[in-house]
Amino acid sequence: KDHDFSSIRYVTNTAAALSLKQINMLKEIFSDARIYSMYGLTECKRCTYLPPEDLERKPLSVGIAIPNTEMWLVDEND
Repeated sequence: KDHDFSSIRYVTNTAAALSLKQINMLKEIFSDARIYSMYGLTECKRCTYLPPEDLERKPLSVGIAIPNTEMWLVDEND
């Protein structure tokens, strides 16, 4: 409340989907920003994102693949 963050346009994260508590906090602090909840491991950076317009509808989702990203699901037998 002691700072003006109105010029911030985008907020992102990495590692895991944002929790509801984090989403609400970010909305309060960065009220004019578009929030992109993202997922990605250290080894690959961000690989999915939840578009800001879907944040209310699916707040715990890791979203969709970032364009031009390839992913494979591999078990212990490859």
